[in-house]
Amino acid sequence: GARAQAGVCSMLVIKNAFWLSVCRFAADFSSLVLFTFISRDLGPASTGEYSYAFALGAFIAIFAASGLDQYGVRQYMRLTTDEERASCWRSMLVAQALQLVMGLGLLGLAIAYLGGRNADPLVILELTVFLVGWGLSRTFFIPASARQAMAVPAFIELGCRAIAALISLLLLLGGVHSMPLMLLPFPIAGVILMGLSMRN
Repeated sequence: GARAQAGVCSMLVIKNAFWLSVCRFAADFSSLVLFTFISRDLGPASTGEYSYAFALGAFIAIFAASGLDQYGVRQYMRLTTDEERASCWRSMLVAQALQLVMGLGLLGLAIAYLGGRNADPLVILELTVFLVGWGLSRTFFIPASARQAMAVPAFIELGCRAIAALISLLLLLGGVHSMPLMLLPFPIAGVILMGLSMRN
């Protein structure tokens, strides 16, 4: 009855919250470990370069790929027919494409006017591609989130982020002190994350 249905719903919420929390913590922890080793092995200048490029990339990613995931899940869940969902999905993809164009334009301006002053333009580009890909994946995961099937997206995100951080850390420990080369796994992970989210 209604009580059993409520129990199933509560278990689903707990399960999704658990996997989202565990995967987010593990992914953030892997990034923290990498940042710690960059600070220890490369010194203040490289630490500042990494922090600046990451902050600038996050700012650009806000314009390129943010906001639609939360709105999209709420909107998607309200619709009842496949036709309505398809129409809603097309509208969101158009809005996402426009956002992405804005973000890429902002990235070009940032590299042209800010790149080279506080961070290598390649480092800015690499981290921005990663963060934009991560943001786009959240848009592409809207149908899965609306179905409350969040475990697979959480593990995909964890895998891409943690593997990128681990490979970068291994490159650093292996003697690679060139920031663009060391961070190369991140844009690759961002593209892979976006591709897997589209398939999901």
